[in-house]
Amino acid sequence: MRRLGTGLLILGAVVWLGLPAASVWWLSREASSTALADPATTYVPVQANLDPVLADVDLFITRSGAPVLVAPSLSGLVEQVSVAPGAVITSGTPVLLAGGISRIAFATERPFARPLARGIAGPDVPMLNGLLASMGMPAGSGTAVGSQTEAGIRALGRSLGAGNAVTTFDPGWIVFLPITQMTVTSTSLIVGAPVPAAGQIMVTGQSFLVSAQLVSPGAITVPEPTPGSGDGEQAPATPEVPENLPLVSASPETALSFSGIELELDSARTALSPAGLIALADLAPPESVLVAASLSTPAGDGEFAVPPAALFPGLTDDTCVLRRRAGTRESIQVEEVGGTYDRTIVTGDLRVGDELALSPPAEDRRCS
Repeated sequence: MRRLGTGLLILGAVVWLGLPAASVWWLSREASSTALADPATTYVPVQANLDPVLADVDLFITRSGAPVLVAPSLSGLVEQVSVAPGAVITSGTPVLLAGGISRIAFATERPFARPLARGIAGPDVPMLNGLLASMGMPAGSGTAVGSQTEAGIRALGRSLGAGNAVTTFDPGWIVFLPITQMTVTSTSLIVGAPVPAAGQIMVTGQSFLVSAQLVSPGAITVPEPTPGSGDGEQAPATPEVPENLPLVSASPETALSFSGIELELDSARTALSPAGLIALADLAPPESVLVAASLSTPAGDGEFAVPPAALFPGLTDDTCVLRRRAGTRESIQVEEVGGTYDRTIVTGDLRVGDELALSPPAEDRRCS
């Protein structure tokens, strides 16, 4: 009887000590078989992208040299200056008054170099007829000055203050305008001073945009401006352009915008169209050569919106994520195609229902 009691005491001690240990083993085994294999890591569900995809792009701007207006053959004093910095000069814009006659800018094929009167012929006669017609005055046809051209010369002279009976066109009436439109940045004309000698610069204009190409962000760098020769002046910086310019080609459905304004692209979709250049000229900082813009593309199939914290670099600098699918975790490569306002848009072996780890631990970042 005493031996039986001792056996029961020993059995009770074994059960008392062993049962908790067995419970801990069983609970640990159950926990390891659940989907929460890494309880310290936060997972978020994969979502299909429904928003426009935004991508950064740089606009590499090529500008012309500063256009200028040079003096025709004149004499006397400057009686009035009709242009000032900021003014826009087009064909027909008065530039100065000298000798009681208003001298106007006009964009022609080349400058007028000689007086023109009835019977004179040459390639400059059609230029004069075109000028007269554009100003709503009588104009002839052909390469010789006839009665209609003479009537136009009389009307032009009268409008400029040259008198009512003038019948000879004076080339000094016209200041050659090298482009169709220019914005004045400075002028050397001074009221009361002698008119500049023929060929001297009277007015300097703002350089204009020749092209604006789409390039990968960061592909072109613009150094800081260097000190110039004048007080407070800075010499313009020369952009560092790679030999093979990495142009970006926008898809037909992609829109480009700068400062919130959509700009038209050319047919190749790698640069701005003429209309886009005109719009950019009003938006871009003066004399800028590189500005940041944005491309917006409608959401496409197979695109997923993921938090930036879910992305990490792989062994070969590829972009990777730690995916959890049906309880199985795996690091996979994805391709970044752009972003929305708070998500990165990627493509890859993902589907709705997958989960992605946020800032996964280093030991789980094994993507190659």
